[in-house]
Amino acid sequence: KDSNGDIVATGVEFASSATSSRNIVNVTKEVILTGGSLGSPNILMHSGVGPSDVLGDVGVSIILELPGVGQHLQDHLAAPVNFEAEVQTAGDVEASGSALS
Repeated sequence: KDSNGDIVATGVEFASSATSSRNIVNVTKEVILTGGSLGSPNILMHSGVGPSDVLGDVGVSIILELPGVGQHLQDHLAAPVNFEAEVQTAGDVEASGSALS
């Protein structure tokens, strides 16, 4: 918190995977969070910023109650869903350029 009692981000702690070592970057001006329509709420809620009922239910310490975090995804025009299949799909046949595509 700053001298006014406001919560202020002074840096970012991150890792490339759950098992890798953590890195810390400290800042003097501001932290800009850009994770997209799905990633930003995920990062915020893992950091303790979001709806208190959701954070409390999963045991995340609440830093700032902000009920709108993770809400209203329908406001976004698209939310892609990716998957990987272990068997050949129609997309694989098309991508192969075979006579069947």
